[in-house]
Amino acid sequence: MEFPGWRVDRVEEAFSLPAASLLPALRGRVDRIDRGPAGEARIIDYKYRDPARGEIPAEWIRHGLSHQVPVYLAFAATLSPAPSAVSAAFYFLRNEFGVEEAPGWDEIRGEWAAALAGWLSLADAGAFPPLPHHRFTSAGRTSPRYCDSCPFRDHCRVSPVYDGSEIAPAALAARIAREPALRPVADHRPEKE
Repeated sequence: MEFPGWRVDRVEEAFSLPAASLLPALRGRVDRIDRGPAGEARIIDYKYRDPARGEIPAEWIRHGLSHQVPVYLAFAATLSPAPSAVSAAFYFLRNEFGVEEAPGWDEIRGEWAAALAGWLSLADAGAFPPLPHHRFTSAGRTSPRYCDSCPFRDHCRVSPVYDGSEIAPAALAARIAREPALRPVADHRPEKE
C-alpha cells in the first residue's frame, strides 16, 4: 500500500533505545520505515493474517500487555531527522491484503510506559509466578495446576485457560493484601472477551 508523497526510507532496520524514564533499554528490528512529505515516519510490520486476531489491541497496549507497537513507535520518535509525526501499521499478506493501523503514539505513550514500569516493578520486588504449565506434564498431558494458582494467569498467553480476566476479583484482592507488590496485576487486568 502506497501513500501519495510517501517513500520507503529504510528496510530491515535494527535499532536499540537506551533506558529512559519508566522504560528499560529496548532493541529490535523493523520491517520497513516510510517517510511522508511533511517528515512523518511510519513503521510497517509485515505479517501473515491470524484469524484469531482483530485490531491492534489499544487496551492491551495501555495495560502493558502488548509491546511490539509501542516499541516501534518509541523507536520511530527517535529517527533523524526528527519526524513531525509517527505512526505504525501491520500489513497482512496472506489470503487477502489487509492493513491494521496502530493507535496514535501520543494517545498510548504515557499509559503504556507507566504500565510497563508497574510490570517491571514485580521483578524488582521479587514477585515471580510459578513456572508455566507447558514445562510440566502429567500422564503425557500438560497440567494446568501451576496456572490455577498463579496471580499472573490473566496476563499470560501460556495459561491453558487464558482468554482474559479469569481470577475472581475478591481472590485477587486477597492475594494482593498478602503481597502488595502484586498491585500491577490488579491494575492492568485485561477485559474478559
